[in-house]
Amino acid sequence: NSKKVRSAYHQKALNGEFTAAFAPYGYAKSEADKHKLVVDETAAPIVQRIFHSAANGTSPYQIAMQLRDEQVLTPRAYTATKYERYQTVFNPKHPFDWSHTTIVSILKNRVYLGHMVNNKSTTKSFKCKKLVPIPQDQWIEVRNTHEPLVTEELFELAQKVIKVKKRATKDGDRQIFAGLLKCSTCGRSLAYAR
Repeated sequence: NSKKVRSAYHQKALNGEFTAAFAPYGYAKSEADKHKLVVDETAAPIVQRIFHSAANGTSPYQIAMQLRDEQVLTPRAYTATKYERYQTVFNPKHPFDWSHTTIVSILKNRVYLGHMVNNKSTTKSFKCKKLVPIPQDQWIEVRNTHEPLVTEELFELAQKVIKVKKRATKDGDRQIFAGLLKCSTCGRSLAYAR
């Protein structure tokens, strides 16, 4: 019954097993065990590049534009192309149409640290398949279940950069470290000056 199914999925989450239909962009399901993630050698470098770009102050919008200009397949288009059976998961007319929201979702995903995060959403009932988000404090995270694509330091730096609203100077320059640099003596934010 539905309670047994939910219980089984909950136990898989506690075990750090991957249970979704699609592996996160940058990973693939292991051929030996579909509940384990392995590095996708084609997509993983794109994920790493996204994190490095963000850590260097490039906005998610700018990163999306760069990938679009270089005609890098979006995660959904890449999945559809790779498996040749998920053609309905992306718009075939716009296979390179990266958005800043896709970039942000990648940058916020702790799977790239090598941790399995499950129990993020559930269905209302066995009959109603509509997904309902679960509060973050109830997510199940099992650490070190697969090979990480980024370090903790790079991940945290990317988090700080995407949280800060970039402010422009009078000359129109973007202050990539706005709100990040503090005075070691008084703790106040440092101002931009030439």
